[in-house]
Amino acid sequence: MKNRRTSRSGFIALTSVLLILAVASAAAVVVTYSSIGEGQAGLALYKGEENLAFAEGCMEDNLLKIRMNSGYLGGNITRPEGTCTGSADGPFGWIVSAFSLTSTYQRRVGTGFYRYSKDFSGSTPGIHLTTWVEY
Repeated sequence: MKNRRTSRSGFIALTSVLLILAVASAAAVVVTYSSIGEGQAGLALYKGEENLAFAEGCMEDNLLKIRMNSGYLGGNITRPEGTCTGSADGPFGWIVSAFSLTSTYQRRVGTGFYRYSKDFSGSTPGIHLTTWVEY
């Protein structure tokens, strides 16, 4: 009789251990998948911010080119980080859009401005920025 009780106790102990292992394994899988998702979200945020800085730099390059050359209507700009494109629209109230052509995490920047022939000191042409929008 004592032998039967021991085997029943062993069966209950083994079943309990297996059940605890199954629950612990399921929790580990959930935590692992959650961590992978958080890592991917963090990478997307980092790459998106990196690409936003690139698009803003591209926008500044386009604005500088427009300021120096009133006939400039935009084009591709190649940098070590990638290639971006900028386009200008209109002779007075211009809208310029810049975005990266190479990244899967694309960010766009748009500006609105108008040109003036001389600055307040009367020496150089310039632009007056009216809007700067990320979209």
